[in-house]
Amino acid sequence: MNIILIGPPACGKGTQAKRLKELFGLNYISTGDLFRQITKQDSDLANEIRSYIDNGRFVPDELTLKLVEEHFKTLDMSKGLLLDGFPRTVYQAKQLEKLINIDYILEICVSRQCIIKRVIDRGVCGGCGKGFILSQTNGLVCDECGKDIVKRKDDTEEIAVLRYDDYIQKTYPIIEYFKNHTGYHKIDGEKPINEITKEICKILEK
Repeated sequence: MNIILIGPPACGKGTQAKRLKELFGLNYISTGDLFRQITKQDSDLANEIRSYIDNGRFVPDELTLKLVEEHFKTLDMSKGLLLDGFPRTVYQAKQLEKLINIDYILEICVSRQCIIKRVIDRGVCGGCGKGFILSQTNGLVCDECGKDIVKRKDDTEEIAVLRYDDYIQKTYPIIEYFKNHTGYHKIDGEKPINEITKEICKILEK
C-alpha cells in the first residue's frame, strides 16, 4: 500500500503520517525531515537546500527527486510507502508514478487563517525534535528529554503566508492531476486529530 498525503505546510500531515506508519507498518518518508537532516551537514548540496528552506521556499524538483530516489534505495519497499510532503508538483507526481504504484492520495484541507495560527503556535524540542503546541505546554522544556522547546526560525507568520501561497500556486495543481484517481479522498484537517485519524483509517481499511 502506497499513500500520498497532500496539504499545505502545518496542515497536520506529519502528525497523521506518524500515526499511520505505526498502525499499518509503512515506510514513512517526510521530505521535510530529509531536508532538515541534510542541512545539518557541511556540503555544497546542504548549503543549496538550506538557502531555499531558510527563505521559506520549496526545494526545486530535481534536488527533491534526487533525495527521494536515493532514500528509496535504503528501504524495504514491500512494506509500502507513506509519503509526506512529496510530491509537491505535477512534475514530481509524474516522476513518482514511474517509480511506484500509488494506491491512495489523501488531501488534508486546512484554511489559510488556520495554517498561520498553527505555525505561530508551534514549537519543537531542541534535543529530540518532538513537536509541541506552545499554548498547550505547561513549561518551556520537553516532557520526554528535558531539553528546551524552541521555535524553528522558519516558523513565522510571514513565511507561513509565503508557503501557503506557494502551495496554492505550485502544489494544488496536483489535486487536479489526481482528482480522478480512484484512491483520491479529501479530509477536513481542521477536525480534532483523533477524528482525522479515524476517518483516514476507515478509508484505508475498506
